[in-house]
This record gives sequence, C-alpha cells and structure tokens, in this order.
Amino acid sequence: MVNWSTFVTPTILRRTWNGKCKILSLTVTFLTCGYLTLFVIPVRNVILSSVIEYGWRDMETSDLIRIHFCQDKEPEGILSSTSCPVLHKPQVNVSDIITSSLVSHDHLLFPEVQRRVLEKGHGRFLPALNLTQKVEILLLYKVAAAALESVGVQHFLVDGSLLGLSRHGGFVPWDDDLDVSVFLDSWHLVKKALSCIEGFTLYKPHFAHWKFHYKDRLYPFLDIFFYMLDESYVWAASYYTRITYIYPKRFVFPLGESIFEGMKVPVPKDSLSIARRIYEYDLCFAYRGHLKHEASGSEDKGYSISNVSCQELSYMYRFY
Repeated sequence: MVNWSTFVTPTILRRTWNGKCKILSLTVTFLTCGYLTLFVIPVRNVILSSVIEYGWRDMETSDLIRIHFCQDKEPEGILSSTSCPVLHKPQVNVSDIITSSLVSHDHLLFPEVQRRVLEKGHGRFLPALNLTQKVEILLLYKVAAAALESVGVQHFLVDGSLLGLSRHGGFVPWDDDLDVSVFLDSWHLVKKALSCIEGFTLYKPHFAHWKFHYKDRLYPFLDIFFYMLDESYVWAASYYTRITYIYPKRFVFPLGESIFEGMKVPVPKDSLSIARRIYEYDLCFAYRGHLKHEASGSEDKGYSISNVSCQELSYMYRFY
C-alpha cells in the first residue's frame, strides 16, 4: 500500500514555507519602503512632496515629528487677566519714527503704473499700507520693544517681517503687520510689560500668540509669537505658526541687528539663511487677508494672481 503522507507532507511544508517567505519578503519590502519614505530625506521629500512644507526639507524626520507634532503645553495662568491700578506712559512717541527713512512705494500711485499692475493681474501685490498706517505699526513696535527691554526680555523679528527685512529692507509691501518672537518661559514678564501701557492693549487670543494694538481699535497690531527651543532648533509654540517657524538654532543665536524701515531691530544671527531656507525666497505670495485695498470677495481679473516669481514684480519693487 502506498504511503501518501511521504509525498503530501513535504509538498504542504514547501508551500507553507514559500508562503511565509513571500510574507516575510513583503514585510521587509514594506518596512524598507517605509524607512526610505520617512527617514531618507531626499526620498521622503519626493514621495511626500504634497505634505512636506518648504521649510521642512532639510530637517530629519525624527526632529520634525518631535517638534511639529509635540503637544502644546499651556503654562498655567498665562491667559489670565491683568489688573492695572496704574497705567504707564509709553517710553516712545510718534516723533521717534523717522518718516524719511521709510521704504517708499509712491511710484505705484501713478494711474498709468496701477493700470499696468492690474493688466498683469498683479493687483494683490499693491502696497497694503499707506504712510500713516506704516507709522502706526512702527510706533506699536517701538512702544512694545522699549517695554520688553525694560524688563529684560529679548525679542527678534520672525516670519513675514523677517522675510521682508531680507528681501525688501522692511515690510513685505503687500503685508499689513509686523511679527516678533519672544521666549515662552518669559511670558509673565511680557504680560507685565505690555498689559498696562497708556493708550495700548494686549490681546491674548491663544496662549502662544498675542497681539499688541492701540486701545481704541484692533488694527493695526503687532503679532507676538512665543517660541520654544532645544539644542538644535527654535520653533513657534503655536501649532499653526510652526509650519513656517522652525529655525535651526545656529542661525538664530546670538542675535544680531539690522535695519527695518530705517530703524535698528534685533534679528536672528543669520537672517538671510533663514529667509532662504524656510521661505520660497524668490517666489512672491499674496494672501487675501492682507488686501485691505481689495474689496472683499472681489474676483476682478486685476487681482487674479496670488503667487508669482518675484522677478515678475521687479517693475513694481526693488528686491534684495
């Protein structure tokens, strides 16, 4: 009688082993692809190009996960109200703003120039601020900077203002505010310094993002972003700002000085490297929220373009 088990068992074992090998091979392939996708930076940047922000390209994935996806920790008492039994007079006034030093875009006021701008669809890139508004924002900044200095808190320009400084010598022309950053651990000193200044108000919509403005109106304002840091990076404590605000620490400290709209301001040690590394320096973007000269909801073709090579705007502005 034929013993079929001598034939069937090896066949079953061989098929089982082949199946396990295929599973193992697929698992190894999957893990290898996952590793390449997540941890080999050039491969990751290509495969995840739709979700990797411009400023994240040179970061290790482990740093990106640790920083960008860290939980926001709100310090106890940071958003509590502050009583002001005495209001302090600001240490500077409007006469401290030297208007002759402001970057001028008066040539864009000529009708023929504005007609050319709109014909090209570049209306979104017209200046967002007139002279009066610029002076108001710069005064806000100087009042806040003097108050912060009086309590020993360092600050420096960040985000759009840092880009504007490097590329335009001042405001990004179509931007409408000024952005500074202070260390999160200094929040109690910042609160003390800015809460009780006569004629001004500190607004705290988020524990890591405050606004300093005139008491009688919400606009214009100074954006104040708190930052966190470790041995390698400096980053925004607010999750929504962290997309473009993760700077290599070696580019930030020790702080330096530069000229913004004719006045000295504290800036990261290597502002230009940050501007080029974090932002698409040679591309110009205009956001609808910055367009007070454009009617709300307007779809006029003169305002149709919101991002363009900065070179195409060289007939409007000087770029550095």
